[in-house]
Amino acid sequence: MEANLSEWHPRDITPVYTGVYEVRIKENGKLIRWFSCWNGSTWGLSGQTPDDAEKYCDMPSDAAEHAGGFEWRGLKEKAE
Repeated sequence: MEANLSEWHPRDITPVYTGVYEVRIKENGKLIRWFSCWNGSTWGLSGQTPDDAEKYCDMPSDAAEHAGGFEWRGLKEKAE
């Protein structure tokens, strides 16, 4: 699965496509990873699975706003 994922993108670059992405932030010196949905303008609430993140896509993430965005990665090629 890792081979199908893009490199990590910095917080100041947002995805071109809407959808669920793996995201991470550094908190207390540790990287924390989960999934969040990019709706084209904001990150949604995060979930432990892609399905959880998709459910919360229309609910803005306070964590992303507080952190100035998420580092994120997605699939290298669009899923069919």
